[in-house]
Amino acid sequence: MFDLERWQDENELIRYLENKDFAYVENPSENYLSSHFLQFIGNEKDPLSLTLKAHLYIENFLEEILKRKFKSSALLLKNRDFTFSLKLDTLRAKNYLDEKLYKDVRLLNKLRNKFAHDLFFDISTFDMSQFYYCEDLYRRVIVKSREAKRLVNVSIFRSILWQLFLRLIKKHEFVVDIKKV
Repeated sequence: MFDLERWQDENELIRYLENKDFAYVENPSENYLSSHFLQFIGNEKDPLSLTLKAHLYIENFLEEILKRKFKSSALLLKNRDFTFSLKLDTLRAKNYLDEKLYKDVRLLNKLRNKFAHDLFFDISTFDMSQFYYCEDLYRRVIVKSREAKRLVNVSIFRSILWQLFLRLIKKHEFVVDIKKV
């Protein structure tokens, strides 16, 4: 994906990533949260906004799974103490999320918490190889400058979000049809 042999140097890679069109959906359906999510992850360039808003989208998808799988989900969802982590743990405990998807969504939450609680957090310092399918990819990406690492991590993170979404809809097809409120 980011084999440096393709570019003359890191500056060329930086220019490529800064100008690359990552749009997954060009014209999202106004009615579906999923198409807005895909358009958002393709267009957002700021790592903080990308992480925080992607976390909100994923939380909405998880809440919809809870609504569909639990008769009394309203009791859970209206409770302010029912955190993102508890929602995630509940879905995993009932086997509505497989182990790999569960771990990746936990990592998304970890990344979100880094941004939320560290004023100077830089996504270039986050080890994306922790995500399920990224270990090998991340080893092949050898960049030195902080800017190149930031852009590479944002690009990898977009792919991670895309994969998270695909894995969610594979297990819960109705997620793709969630209406935007």
